[in-house]
Formats: sequence, C-alpha cells, structure tokens
Amino acid sequence: MKSDDDDFLDEYELAPLLEKATRGKHARGGGKLIQATVLDSDVAEAFQTAESVNAALRLVVQAGELMRAERAGKWALRTFHSGEEAA
Repeated sequence: MKSDDDDFLDEYELAPLLEKATRGKHARGGGKLIQATVLDSDVAEAFQTAESVNAALRLVVQAGELMRAERAGKWALRTFHSGEEAA
C-alpha cells in the first residue's frame, strides 16, 4: 500500500535498467583471489600494507613446510615470490 509521502512505486520495469548492466563486472580481480580479512589493531600496527602481511604469512607457510619435511625426512620446500609458486 502506498502512503502519501511514499516515493516508491508499487512496481518497477527492470528491463531498461538491465539493458546496460554487465554481469559480474565487479567480480573479476585480474586473476587474483581477493579475500578481505580484519586484522586486530596490534597486528595492523605491525603490518601496514597487504604486501607486508603476505610476506609474513609466506614465511609462516614455509616454516610449517620445513617442520613437516624435517619430520618426514625430506627437505622439499616451495619458494614463493609475489604470491606465485616458483617452477
């Protein structure tokens, strides 16, 4: 039901609006997976850029791999560079 001060219509014709729409235009991240994470304030003070957070997390991943490799008697270690595995 429409009141006197209601600016909304009961129905809208969407076809004209959808003619100019592009499906998924904001979903593309240039091939990168984008995932936002909220950092606690003390962590955010230590890591001021996404690059510094990623570098620290890559070190954690490598340390974990070293520990697993050492337990298994293997020393295979992936190296990371700019978010991509080295060949």
